[in-house]
Amino acid sequence: MMKKKFSKPLAIALVVLGVIVATAAILYFFDNSVKNNERVQMEKIQSIAAMIDPDDIEKLNGNDSDVRNQSYINLLERVVDVVEVNQDIVYLYILKIKDGNVIFSVDSGSVLDGETWPGMVYDDISPKLMKAFETGEPQFHGLTDGNNTDDWGTWVTAYAPIQNADGEVLAVISMDIDRNDYLANIIIDTSPPVLMMLIFIIIVLFLWLSNKHKTERLDREKQLLSVASHEVRSPMVSIKWVLENMIETSQDLSETDRETILSVYNNASKIISSIEGILSSAPSWDRKKYREDNVYMKPLLQDIADTLILVAAQRRATIRLDDSITDDLSVKGDQQNLHHAFYNVVNNALKYTYLDTEVVVSYVRTDKFHQFHVSDRGPGVKPEDRKRIFEGLYRTPEALASKQPGTGLGLYFVKKIIENHGGQIYVDPDYTEGTSFVVELPL
Repeated sequence: MMKKKFSKPLAIALVVLGVIVATAAILYFFDNSVKNNERVQMEKIQSIAAMIDPDDIEKLNGNDSDVRNQSYINLLERVVDVVEVNQDIVYLYILKIKDGNVIFSVDSGSVLDGETWPGMVYDDISPKLMKAFETGEPQFHGLTDGNNTDDWGTWVTAYAPIQNADGEVLAVISMDIDRNDYLANIIIDTSPPVLMMLIFIIIVLFLWLSNKHKTERLDREKQLLSVASHEVRSPMVSIKWVLENMIETSQDLSETDRETILSVYNNASKIISSIEGILSSAPSWDRKKYREDNVYMKPLLQDIADTLILVAAQRRATIRLDDSITDDLSVKGDQQNLHHAFYNVVNNALKYTYLDTEVVVSYVRTDKFHQFHVSDRGPGVKPEDRKRIFEGLYRTPEALASKQPGTGLGLYFVKKIIENHGGQIYVDPDYTEGTSFVVELPL
């Protein structure tokens, strides 16, 4: 459970920090991706250049008569085959310099569109192309070198010289890759930090919204407690005051009547004390500030049974503590709040058990929990209501039809108390003779 509030300013600060870190990561990934992709393309164009026979280049005439030249046919087949097996290559072509002009010698695109032919002047000369001719070193015209655009599109282009045995540059082979496809690959490589940033932002927003809902829920709990205070405590105080006056002023009461009134008075005092305890503990529900007493359960449950003896008599019912609840059975927790929780569960069982039946409180020890069962012989709880009955101010249609008094707050308070003791309460789905509430407290 969070100790500090996950506030909106904290969420904004974390998002801003996440964006800053993610931006730095994006720039790092982008730079690495650009370098890696450039290296791959440079290695590829050099491998292709190594496949070209310089003798075939030297046998070209540099005009349209080359279409019948076997060397031209050999070169054209070679570049077309390379394009077919490399889907990222759009065009692969060999350029030469003749009479001061850069001309097409061989072009894979001529097979597709027939718009180029041997000896045709190549006008879209880039600085990187001329550098390859001049230095005899491979070159790469990438994203940061400006647009490399010609009549057929905008490209990322790799250049590699084709040299004879003496190192003389005979031609340059050029490889065009669609700029948009190349950029898409860069974006894919850069996507991990973007996705991580989005996931981080989603987590931050989730935590903030969870905290916001948690705060709203606590406000709702305070409202429910206010209702409880008004609906339960005030009438009980009035009853206690009337009973106190009766005891002090009525002289004609028999000893039996006086004992009965005194018993009701004492029970009213206990109920008021329990209500005050739960109300005063409510602000600490979210911080688990309950005391860690060593609570012996048999005396606690017996006291509840004695307190509810008149309620049980009205229902012609009895409360029985099973033999599994021994004298030395104890749990860790806050005695007052556990008393309040079990009082509500047993009282609830008495309200809805059939006439002339019994409410049984039994105990089972599991690997992790003390497990208390409070079982009645009433109509039971429908499966769809087994969780809703622990919501504040909710009463089942059967409870409303029974006309038993109640506000729908009792089990809600019980659930809060048990959960803040590290346990849970639920309706046993396997119990078929009525309703059996299972209260689990950690060992």
